[in-house]
Amino acid sequence: MGEFHGNQHTDSEYNEYEYEDLVEDVAALAEELGRSPTTEDASQADGLPSIATLYKIIKDDWVSTLRDAGVEPTKNQRRSLPIDRRERMLEDLRQTNRETEGDVLRLRQYDENGSFDGSSMKVRFGSWSEACTEAGIDCGTRHGERCVGPNGNQLDSRHELAVARYLDEAGIEYETHVGVGSTRWTCDFYLPNQCLWVEVDGYVAGERPNERMFTQKLGYYAFRGMDFVVVKTPEELRESLASTRTGDDTRQT
Repeated sequence: MGEFHGNQHTDSEYNEYEYEDLVEDVAALAEELGRSPTTEDASQADGLPSIATLYKIIKDDWVSTLRDAGVEPTKNQRRSLPIDRRERMLEDLRQTNRETEGDVLRLRQYDENGSFDGSSMKVRFGSWSEACTEAGIDCGTRHGERCVGPNGNQLDSRHELAVARYLDEAGIEYETHVGVGSTRWTCDFYLPNQCLWVEVDGYVAGERPNERMFTQKLGYYAFRGMDFVVVKTPEELRESLASTRTGDDTRQT
């Protein structure tokens, strides 16, 4: 989270305050208020800049900033979104589809070649598939093939399936795609008995298409003091759980 300086609202205090700081602070403010904050809420909150400075930092509009922070805008806030922005996003999908190779446009391809953030597309239209449908093009899946887990739950990749099978076989209670706080983010797995949030990252280092949003989500976990782990394989999760149990045993002795 960006460093709080008190509610002085002088421009000089925010010379090094960047958009990423604003996004983290907006997520924290939404959690504190229990609702989607307005620009007035932000400008009056301790630690956030004045309204004039806010609009200098915001990249597109307040609705986009809320969504980048994992916060669902209200209907009134969504109405404030420029009417042509939706069409510009759809046209950019079509243009990117024409300029890339292959029969379908995958999210990774769009993140590498499109003008908007792929995560913003998913939030704006509900999912990557719905965004492509609105644009009239065929889409690909995420980083893997969607599949059904051992309990009949929908999973987004074979990596998630492997972790689900391990948890099921080990008799570890888990939930899939659980909402993270008051944000729009979801976690791959939540282990209620361990109070542990599990993210399955099957990407090669540096190739995750939504790296910025993923990093922000991990930052949210850390800021809120939520125990979480990022794993690629069931073996990594097994080792992490074993390490956690060892730590608990040590504290109890």
